[in-house]
Amino acid sequence: MDGARIFNAAIALKVPVSRLVQNVDSVTFCLSKGLCAPVGSVIVGTASFVAEARRVRKALGGGMRQAGHLAAAGLVALEEMVDRLEEDHRRAHHFARSIAALQSPFFTADVTATHSNMVRIEFPTDHVTAEVFCKRVGSVTDAEERDLGQTFVVVRLFPVGKNAARAVICNNLTDADVQMAISKISYYADELKN
Repeated sequence: MDGARIFNAAIALKVPVSRLVQNVDSVTFCLSKGLCAPVGSVIVGTASFVAEARRVRKALGGGMRQAGHLAAAGLVALEEMVDRLEEDHRRAHHFARSIAALQSPFFTADVTATHSNMVRIEFPTDHVTAEVFCKRVGSVTDAEERDLGQTFVVVRLFPVGKNAARAVICNNLTDADVQMAISKISYYADELKN
């Protein structure tokens, strides 16, 4: 099973990871996606499966020397970061509800599809595309700087095609940070009305 974000899924579904993988014979998961390790993935399976995976990795030139520091970060990810994923999910739901509540005719957030720490922002018209939206909220205009003084914000989002963008809420964002991002997008919604 490709379990890249399996811990996010388990938290969202309120079930242990073991339940999600009970019917598979192997699983991989990322230590960096939501769990905050700088790099790393784990492969789990039978001893013979893992031995074969190691053999193939080595044959293809994979592997790292002196990777103890990275392994330590992976242990911290598993021991300390899993339980706090719920905070990211809560912030993502708040972000999605707040964007949808703006009731902009040019963009909205898909609240019903926000199950974890990712929010999909949709653009139902050609008036504003995902690329234009992401570029605008990722910059500060002279008018914005004048209107908001030192409180201006840059929001980094990822276009997903022409009509959607993705926001990812992660551990280094606080409730205040998310609220500033909402305020920034609200400011842009007001700009679009004029």
